[in-house]
Amino acid sequence: MQLNCVAGVTLMRSEDTLPYRKITGRLLKWWRKNKREFPWRCTSDPYRVFVAAVLLRRTNAYKVNLIYTDFLRKYPNIASLARAKASELADFLKPLGLYNIRARELKEIATQILRKYGGRIPADPSELMKIKGVGMYIASAVACFAYGKPVPVVDAVVARVVSRVAGLKNKYSGISPVVLSIVEEFVKCGSAREINLALMDLAALICLPKNPRCGECPLHEFCKSAIMQHK
Repeated sequence: MQLNCVAGVTLMRSEDTLPYRKITGRLLKWWRKNKREFPWRCTSDPYRVFVAAVLLRRTNAYKVNLIYTDFLRKYPNIASLARAKASELADFLKPLGLYNIRARELKEIATQILRKYGGRIPADPSELMKIKGVGMYIASAVACFAYGKPVPVVDAVVARVVSRVAGLKNKYSGISPVVLSIVEEFVKCGSAREINLALMDLAALICLPKNPRCGECPLHEFCKSAIMQHK
């Protein structure tokens, strides 16, 4: 089988495309029965979504869940977060690890949003990414989950799922353009919010970094990685 290489990613033949609608249909059917429940998934408030997106970087969602509600009580808006002492923020964020870095990032981002946008978090991902410390994941999460924009929300765990399903051997530093383009096709097939969350939950519950639970995966019959392993 011939392979092509795009942006450092080895992939199947271009004609060997994915059945996007079938995959998303199967994924959403699984997700509606197995989805994880977190408080940041029950809001479309841009600030609350933004806080969750920042805290969720490089940490476990269940750890974030332990402090999220109390964090919002103490820092209910951008202004209160910008005024917070970094040392107090760090103490609050200790359960997540990297607490000094997280405290500094949150305070700096909040200060920039307050100064540049009057405290209103931009809906446009490209505009939000102009703020130092805001990358594609945070900007896309806010755009999708707060403002309802049909954009892919891709982090390392979602990239793992997509790479396996599509049979990609990713040698790209960061999230590859190919992975992003695949998730863009997925989110065209239904609710972008639900599809993005379903991919996250599949990564957390089934498509694990080691010893993935392929026998329980709703995408097993479509997954090129699983198919190749069983040949």
